Amino acid sequence: MPNLDLLSQVLFVALMAMFIFVLYRRFLAMMTKGRISGSYARVVSCKMATEDKAEVRIDSPTKGHCVVRWEGGDPMELTLAEGEQIYEFNLGSTAPDRMQFDFGNQQVVRLLE
Repeated sequence: MPNLDLLSQVLFVALMAMFIFVLYRRFLAMMTKGRISGSYARVVSCKMATEDKAEVRIDSPTKGHCVVRWEGGDPMELTLAEGEQIYEFNLGSTAPDRMQFDFGNQQVVRLLE
């Protein structure tokens, strides 16, 4: 019966294809496990605008909030809109070396240029 032999070969190839597909999916799941996913804001620039003011550009893909901290200053909370925004901060008499941005799901530290 050559038809039975052909049918068993087709079933075997189909079974092996499903097995390889399952292994491939498990391999992808293992490789992507623990990866960061989601949308994150980006601090584009952080520089001194004048002697006592800092200018910060933040690009945010979604609406959100951010807490900005620096040495010698009180924390400020910003409300972010979608897109790129420019913010200015009065730093006082002493300019800090760096600023810390807390977006809730990430923390970014930038040096003042």
